[in-house]
Amino acid sequence: ASLGTPAAEKSLLNALPKAEGKGTLVNALAQFRSPATVQALAALLPDPEVGQLAARSLATIGGPAAVQALAGELATGKDAARRQWLSEALLAGADDAKLAADVRATSLRLVMTQGTPTAQLAGAGALLRHQADPAALAKILGAAQSPKASERTQAATLLGELVQRRGIT
Repeated sequence: ASLGTPAAEKSLLNALPKAEGKGTLVNALAQFRSPATVQALAALLPDPEVGQLAARSLATIGGPAAVQALAGELATGKDAARRQWLSEALLAGADDAKLAADVRATSLRLVMTQGTPTAQLAGAGALLRHQADPAALAKILGAAQSPKASERTQAATLLGELVQRRGIT
């Protein structure tokens, strides 16, 4: 089957459960946007070997189902390293003007509360790019007063972007 065709997608999905090295298949599936592919990749999120690749593929695919799968996994994630790559993937997938505003806002708010500190600020910035949000602005203003230089720098950058976008002087 030629790559990019429904037959190729079906072949990849059929090979996935019994494949020993799933990483290559997971990466290849990122080009497909069907519900079956999103469902198969979402099922791999808990897998310690390919969960991170599945998250990246879902972020590449985007759309409500992929974003909701990432959000659901982040909401239950306890491990810091896992939360980091899940929040990064969710941020990449949810920072999309084509998503319904409520799906985007809910996902970015989840990144703001469940992500790593860097991802939380990035989530707040992404949310403010799409809509006014007092909690997102408060998160960034709080980081601007942080004792950590990296957080102050990130907050200053986000505030600068906001000023440019909104034409604030």
